Amino acid sequence: MTDQPQDRLGTVLAWLWALGMAAGFTTLGVAAVHADHTDKAAPAWSAPDAAVPS
Repeated sequence: MTDQPQDRLGTVLAWLWALGMAAGFTTLGVAAVHADHTDKAAPAWSAPDAAVPS
């Protein structure tokens, strides 16, 4: 099987996407843990629910 430039580009893009997703999830996880350990703030994705007065 020959290595076509298009195949190589697709592989590179797939790796970049996977690394980007991993970095994004890691950043979210670190931010959530950091918020949990500092002031028990609600994560950003639950902010609309947290804004409802109790």
